[in-house]
Amino acid sequence: MPLLNSISLNTIYNDSTSSNNPSQIFLDWSRNSYSIDVKNPLNQKFSIVPGGNQVLFNNQRTLTIDGTTSFDILLNPALSSVYRIQHVGGTAPGFRTNRNVPSLGVPLTVTINNNATATISAGSVIFNIVQVGDTVFIPTTMTGDAGLNSPFDVNNGGYWTVIGSTSTSMTMTRLAGESFSGVSELVTPTNNLQLQVLTSNGVQVGDSVKINAGFSAVTQKTFVISALTAYWIEFTSTVPLPLESGIIPGATGLTIYTTVKKFVRIESDQDVVVRFNGDTSNNLILSPRSPASSSGIAWLDMWASVWKVEIVNKSPSYPVNVLLITAE
Repeated sequence: MPLLNSISLNTIYNDSTSSNNPSQIFLDWSRNSYSIDVKNPLNQKFSIVPGGNQVLFNNQRTLTIDGTTSFDILLNPALSSVYRIQHVGGTAPGFRTNRNVPSLGVPLTVTINNNATATISAGSVIFNIVQVGDTVFIPTTMTGDAGLNSPFDVNNGGYWTVIGSTSTSMTMTRLAGESFSGVSELVTPTNNLQLQVLTSNGVQVGDSVKINAGFSAVTQKTFVISALTAYWIEFTSTVPLPLESGIIPGATGLTIYTTVKKFVRIESDQDVVVRFNGDTSNNLILSPRSPASSSGIAWLDMWASVWKVEIVNKSPSYPVNVLLITAE
């Protein structure tokens, strides 16, 4: 595990000459931290053209939430302290893409194979859009979805990964790290949501969701996503959260990102705007003491949760050299 030492010393004095031991001191402040565990330290250099802007890194997931998207926040009845933010109206949030398998009224035969896999065979062509790597979600009472009245045995419920498919069948295995469970059965869905097939790309378990607006102030925190579909995300909160309905958080009210940088240092030899975490303003400007000089650079150090950094070169005539140092 990489270790980070942070050493800071600031002295302001009023002596007439430079000195290592000044007598007229306004400020003498130091703060040192040693052996801080970090991950994935990076040291990167960028050159940005005059008047240009560049995203140095962006770990934010792309969603389709807009000013019409509305959500309910519910407590999962089957899982203690697990909350679900569920899409109930307006533009879909785009957590994942549902393959929209038309299983309604189609007899499905579930066969458990001897290699810890299961095969679902259909009485008609419904799996032609399914791809290897897709995620299958079968909602049951054990997942907190009693309202969908699933015809599947609870042992077949939960999440699967597709490892093979044809137009009339798909073979699945449990997610990595999960114990295998499953039983052979014949069922006929009465609702297309009783068998959901999702694309593998998009929001993932382990991503973080930052709730910024719309919901109660108590809920406006950051949580780690533990489960999801195209329509909802779940997370655990040990602190009780209010249950709400019809919440419209707006396009930036929910932010989902993969990883964050805990430590960020930015150095610049020209005036630049620094934008963190999707900010679009020009409020934060770094101004070097001596432009284009390595001894007069502007810099910024911060310990925070940063998932996106964008730099705008304020100079209309000169490129800017930016140094970015980060660690998770």
